[in-house]
Amino acid sequence: MQRLDANLKWTDCAILSRTREALHPIRALLEHQGIPVTWTIDRDKVPPLYRIREIASSLVTLKERRKDLSSASELMSDLHKRFQHGTENAWVLLMENLLQSFREETVNAELPVEHAIEYLYETLTEQRRDHSFGGGIYISTVHGAKGMEFNHVFILDDGWPGGRRKRGQPLT
Repeated sequence: MQRLDANLKWTDCAILSRTREALHPIRALLEHQGIPVTWTIDRDKVPPLYRIREIASSLVTLKERRKDLSSASELMSDLHKRFQHGTENAWVLLMENLLQSFREETVNAELPVEHAIEYLYETLTEQRRDHSFGGGIYISTVHGAKGMEFNHVFILDDGWPGGRRKRGQPLT
């Protein structure tokens, strides 16, 4: 798609499916190719985001420095050192994006690290409440994307009721 349209933004695209299970390999493939994704989460099946391994370990490290003064840029640098190969990991990318937002909000001022911790907890809670996170191709069930609009939509053929229609056969 990007070869056809150099101005294509990943956020203009969606991949939809009848079931969540069909989306797991798609998300893994996109992440493996370095293509950013936005996906919905099922709050009943995903623990609070601050309990995800990479996020939790980052927060533990920050809590050890809670009273220290630090800028968001310094915290991002520390994150990169801890997760040197983290750019492929969606949870590390999420932490990086949150710290970038914190940097913008604080104008990168040196503040007690506990301010960053508070910001991260609040933002993670909001993201879980919003049911989605990320900044790329939107992957979701058709039901989850109800009412949303995208310039480019791909729908997976993953066992829709009624069987397959033959090429050229009209939709009913």
